[in-house]
Amino acid sequence: MFHGLYFGLFTFFFKKFHKKPLGVLAISLLWVFLEIIRAKGEIGFPWIVLFLSQKNNLPLIQLSEFTGPFFISFLIIFFNVSLFSKKKTYIISSFSVLIICEIFGFLLLKRNLKYFDKIRVAIYQPDIPLTSSINEEFRACSKIYDSLAVKNVYLSIFPESSIPSFARYDTVVRKIVKNFVNKTNSYLIFGNADAIKIKGKYKFYNTAFLVNKKGQIINYYYKTHLTPFGEALPYDERFPILRKLQFGQGNYSRGKELRIFDLKRFRAFVLICFESIFTEISREAVKKGANVLINITSDGWFGPSLGPRVHRDLAIFRAIETRRYILRSARSGISCIIDEKGRILKEIPLFKRGVLTYEIPVFNYLTFYVKYGNLIEISFILFFIIFWMCSLFFKI
Repeated sequence: MFHGLYFGLFTFFFKKFHKKPLGVLAISLLWVFLEIIRAKGEIGFPWIVLFLSQKNNLPLIQLSEFTGPFFISFLIIFFNVSLFSKKKTYIISSFSVLIICEIFGFLLLKRNLKYFDKIRVAIYQPDIPLTSSINEEFRACSKIYDSLAVKNVYLSIFPESSIPSFARYDTVVRKIVKNFVNKTNSYLIFGNADAIKIKGKYKFYNTAFLVNKKGQIINYYYKTHLTPFGEALPYDERFPILRKLQFGQGNYSRGKELRIFDLKRFRAFVLICFESIFTEISREAVKKGANVLINITSDGWFGPSLGPRVHRDLAIFRAIETRRYILRSARSGISCIIDEKGRILKEIPLFKRGVLTYEIPVFNYLTFYVKYGNLIEISFILFFIIFWMCSLFFKI
């Protein structure tokens, strides 16, 4: 209901702006302004975003390296509202801008970045039903991961909630993990829960663990952006009284920092579940030195809906914005490998079991959007405010 207000605001301002001389630009900037605001904060949810409609238009979305994805939304609105206005100046301008952007994007698509190493990885999709009991999950995990185990890889990746219970405290979890890395002789990243006792009370975290080739946990990352109303109530740590409200949400706590995993030959960051839909998290991780982005998720609770596909497709833009490979491991699907140009190279469909192997190049290149993404988004907001103020005071 809350996110529906954004679309209501757009139609409200559309009526006020669309007949004004600069209305086409004002409306296009308004849409981008609302998409950016809708993506911020603990209640942020940039799920149905307009730029996603261009996921198969690879030349156009290459611009995200410089402009970020919201500029693609601007182009779509600008083009369509120009046609709606029936003003020749705007129609010609929108066609010209679109053609220039497509040509520039085509050139970017043909460019090849220099990599400093190649790493062979294995991505696992166990497809364990969410309805399984803990004992059934343990038996399934031990059997499935062992049967799918791939040798001669540097890194293996299990999904979010890949093994039940708590890796730090449960000997069964540690046994499954140690047996697996002994068999594959690889590093392992896997999703699990963690619990830390603070002042007599436990705090629970949705966690990604890094395990070395000896089966030892050597690093971990606590999810920083929790799913609102699923894992926790928005702003419940700032306003503890909210925790008295019960909507069936989990009681997870938020991590305080983005931890980069150092795997000697390269550095990786793990986006847990829907953290992959936020531009700022991936940007900050790459700024901190991540050469590869890994997305672990469950997605089984979506069922056979469009949800898992939307979640996968949003990761395409994170790859282009940062020019990093995205390695996506989903418990029930869709697991995939996305290259730095947003192309899906390999994929395991929804509700299928399997493993993907690939030798990925790793990059140090920092894109313009990684360096200046915040300024670009602030610029969109400022331009909208300027056009809005001018319409009020100068009637343009």
